[in-house]
Amino acid sequence: MHQIDNLLRRAENQIEEKKVGLSSEVQRKLKLFSYVKPKKEGDEDVCSICLIAAKKGERVYQLTCDHIFHVKCIEPWFIKSHICPNCRRDLHAKTQLPNIPAGSSPQRSRPQLEESKSSATVPTASRLNGSSGSIANTLAQ
Repeated sequence: MHQIDNLLRRAENQIEEKKVGLSSEVQRKLKLFSYVKPKKEGDEDVCSICLIAAKKGERVYQLTCDHIFHVKCIEPWFIKSHICPNCRRDLHAKTQLPNIPAGSSPQRSRPQLEESKSSATVPTASRLNGSSGSIANTLAQ
């Protein structure tokens, strides 16, 4: 019976360790300020938890991904999770992905293809239908 109790206690400890909220160290590094106005005139900074726009003088957090949340909305989230509830960015990550403005898609760089330097040519339809009569003869040329 004693062994079963020990196993259950160890299992409970492992479960507790897997509950990953935001560390207090990382939370202290987040930008916490009294809201003044949106970055762009005419925009609203809406807390995606309560869906209410931040008002002048309210205390808000700005996460590393630039999303803004009311303190009273995001602090309970930090107990349970270390990711942004809006974009799912890991707030514990040492390096962050670049911010991509809403409505735009990232441009992927494509490698430049070198032009072929070989003298081989690909048969075209006109060469295949030429006077040689067979595809094998055309390919052999």
